[in-house]
Amino acid sequence: MTSVQIFTNLVHRSFAYYACRTIKRALFWLALLVFALWAAFPFYWMFTTSLRPDRELYSRNVTLLPQDLTLNHYHIEFTRYLYVNRLSNSLIVASATALATLAISCLAAFSITALPWPIHAGTVYITSLPYT
Repeated sequence: MTSVQIFTNLVHRSFAYYACRTIKRALFWLALLVFALWAAFPFYWMFTTSLRPDRELYSRNVTLLPQDLTLNHYHIEFTRYLYVNRLSNSLIVASATALATLAISCLAAFSITALPWPIHAGTVYITSLPYT
């Protein structure tokens, strides 16, 4: 094999390598974009639905963009249905649940790691498996 043939083989191999790598990257980013659009679409649909007037919500012609925009649904929610009261109740319940879970988890962690159990090593190993 001559040096010219070796050089042309290297050029063709490197071109094929970079072409293949570029195609793989393009397909990866395309798949990532499709997944991101698929994951974000429900949030887009909820937001645009909240801005549609009632007659457009219940019509048979569904479009991706609202024909008319209205903030009437937000006005009704904040004035008629005591939104702040409901939000504060949800925050109280969520905070109490998080604190209770934290307290019980701390007691259980102390019990598992610090107290002498007959099967102490196995218990620590089994409970730490999901986190490794």
